[in-house]
Amino acid sequence: MLKNLTVELAAPTLPHRGEDPDEPRRPPVIMMTDDSVLYWRYCSENPTAGELLRMLDEFDNGVIDTLTHNVHCRWQAFYDSKVVEVAGDLTPEAVKPWEESHYWQWFASLRRLIARGYDPPKVLARGARQREILFLPSFRLNDKHGARVYEGHYGSFRRDHPEWKLLEPANSGLDYGVPEVREHILKVVRELVERYDIDGIDLDFMRWPHYFRKDQVRANTRVMTAFVREIRSILD
Repeated sequence: MLKNLTVELAAPTLPHRGEDPDEPRRPPVIMMTDDSVLYWRYCSENPTAGELLRMLDEFDNGVIDTLTHNVHCRWQAFYDSKVVEVAGDLTPEAVKPWEESHYWQWFASLRRLIARGYDPPKVLARGARQREILFLPSFRLNDKHGARVYEGHYGSFRRDHPEWKLLEPANSGLDYGVPEVREHILKVVRELVERYDIDGIDLDFMRWPHYFRKDQVRANTRVMTAFVREIRSILD
């Protein structure tokens, strides 16, 4: 099984599916879905595996070679995780559905899919393989959403550890200089590799590109390099 980082998969050395091997190769086309697209656009009140696969059917036109699908953001798992908190605290105190109805609908769809045995990465990985599309779970590595106390869609990992926040103006992301922050991500990577038939991992550094306090960026460059190297070793 091929397991690689997105940057390596994006190199123009992979043939487009169905491509004549004697013809010049072109860079593969990668489609990225953000954390909510699948649940807002494709899922009904009573979601099924077929609704998940409908997204793949739209992409299965000979153009998309790789699908990256967000399975972790806001320090929660958007799949049936056994090692970190699953997104979807639907208590009014956490989400205030009258103010955040889109999150309520999104989380309700996710939780119902899991309860019915339609764990999104499992369904999507199988469907992608049948369509000869590479499937990479995607991580939003940091995020500023959830600054308000009641926003349970950010996850208790962040809410319970305010001392780990970067605490810079308009920045409520977490500090990757904290070992527990990096280990949280590594737990999820290990689980995805062990439980799902995936082709790699997509590390989304750019959604919120802040990882260390301003005065610690240079000192922590090696820390981030070692962190990515450990992910590489897990995939290997």
